[in-house]
Amino acid sequence: MSLELPISHKDKFECEGCGAKISHTFTIQDLEYESSDERGMGEETQYSFTEEVPCPQCGHLNEVAGEVWEYPDGAVNLVQLT
Repeated sequence: MSLELPISHKDKFECEGCGAKISHTFTIQDLEYESSDERGMGEETQYSFTEEVPCPQCGHLNEVAGEVWEYPDGAVNLVQLT
């Protein structure tokens, strides 16, 4: 992996406790390798991450999971919540 960490990513999700819409800036510091595939400009690599985010409305601790795609080597191609 040649990605520079941490990766900052702003996204929205729904609280599992009360259903509130939460906008949060994720600071992705720990990535877990999932898979890779050879493409035209080199290897495309998929990583996963989780972050615990407390709800500002009800205090529920949400475990939010996502994916980071690296392609080409060293470049963040996509960050998405799963």
